[in-house]
Amino acid sequence: MIKKIFPESTLVEGPIPLYYQLQEKIKDLIDTGTLQEGDRLPSEREMAHYFQINRRTVSNAIDNLVADGLLLKKRGTGIFVAPKKIISKVNWLRSFHDEANMGGKKAQFRLIKIEIITPPASVCQYLNIQGTEKKVYNLQRLGYLNQEPVLIQKSFIPEWLVPGLEKKLTDNVSLFHLFEEDYGLKLTSGKESLEATTLRQYEADLLEVPQGKAGFVLRRITFSHTTPVEYVKSVLRGDKYIFKTDSQRR
Repeated sequence: MIKKIFPESTLVEGPIPLYYQLQEKIKDLIDTGTLQEGDRLPSEREMAHYFQINRRTVSNAIDNLVADGLLLKKRGTGIFVAPKKIISKVNWLRSFHDEANMGGKKAQFRLIKIEIITPPASVCQYLNIQGTEKKVYNLQRLGYLNQEPVLIQKSFIPEWLVPGLEKKLTDNVSLFHLFEEDYGLKLTSGKESLEATTLRQYEADLLEVPQGKAGFVLRRITFSHTTPVEYVKSVLRGDKYIFKTDSQRR
């Protein structure tokens, strides 16, 4: 079995650490589809014997790939290829449900809170709100993929654009679907920013990962033609997302 997965058993002593060489071999097998989601890898002992390296070296490689969200270690059963990450195309305007469906996963939200508030100055700027009498919906939701929490989403939506939203928003419904189908707001464009972060205790608790784990912060203003309809800040698990974009040289 192991020779079928790793036809070449040579790791070269030199400036590149052996654990790094092994983890890159495994990563390449996953990237090329040789190893698929759910496939079982040889044990650490088997790999150490096959590559003629210390078992601790193998453990370092495997632990790094587990931390990157590429492998899973299941006590008593072995090492497995983890479910594929969500691929988010930065230059496409898509909902969480859209991206999950394209990746063959089931998306669901749990509503943490929804309230109508007077927006802070920053939200007024993002949503181009004039006057202090205007109100917005402030909602916070926890997003799940295949029943695993992967993102925290905090949204601000002008109340007059979506009256009665609290009666229509359920755990399984897409906000984008409500905007377009229930409120007639055709979503046409968005402005996004993406930055790296480390998860704070509250975020880590909700996402069921250790505090300090790597994540992303995605901010977006969504437009219906020239009207901003939502400002959203999403905190995402870094081990569950890949962001891609298309570039052209100018």
